[in-house]
Amino acid sequence: MQAKKFGKLVLYNLEGDLSVKTLLDIKDKVNEARQQKLSVALDMRGVESLNSNAVGFFSNVQKKLQLAGGQFYLVCPNEDVFEVISLVGLDDQITIYQDWEEFEAEVIPKYQE
Repeated sequence: MQAKKFGKLVLYNLEGDLSVKTLLDIKDKVNEARQQKLSVALDMRGVESLNSNAVGFFSNVQKKLQLAGGQFYLVCPNEDVFEVISLVGLDDQITIYQDWEEFEAEVIPKYQE
């Protein structure tokens, strides 16, 4: 999992299916970011599908980051992934950018130091 830091924002690039092992790896990274008072964005362009573990995980990440003063973003989920997210109502809780250029223009500059 590649990471890129933009000031107080860290962006993780995800690929494939989000298995339990992958979610545990992401959890460790998110906890590190939370302790450093960073916001987190997950680049979902390479994610093929979500399971219920991922849905619950995203909800928990949103809550924990918000309590720590950070933000959580999902960027460019494919149509199937976005459908799952919206069916369970996470699109009302998590900021989702469907367009990479929009995310780059609106979010990244806010966090650059």
